[in-house]
Amino acid sequence: DIMRRLLVPSAFEGSIAGEDYVVSVIELGSGNTPESSSDMALDTPIGGSRKGVSSVEFDVDHCYVTFITTYGEGEVNQSISEAALSNTRGDFLARKTFLPFIKSSSFLVEVRWQLRF
Repeated sequence: DIMRRLLVPSAFEGSIAGEDYVVSVIELGSGNTPESSSDMALDTPIGGSRKGVSSVEFDVDHCYVTFITTYGEGEVNQSISEAALSNTRGDFLARKTFLPFIKSSSFLVEVRWQLRF
């Protein structure tokens, strides 16, 4: 339980962290290179997609924490196929690829990234 609470920014209830090492940013990309443990950045970052985590959820039954942000109708309207987690210092923490989809101004996208311990 302590690990997940250390990763949450102090502005959110349940955090016991300082601000330097926490997950606080989600960014999207359009790259298609499979993720690797040696990744240090998105394959192809999408300009303007770097957003702060807007909320977090703690699972009451498991040591899970979910980081959430939303991209509105006017944001990142293009093909999306990867996402990354980082902190406010710019330290890269994780990258995930998925089948590409086209984000348009017809809808918003909520990104929910769950870490399990």
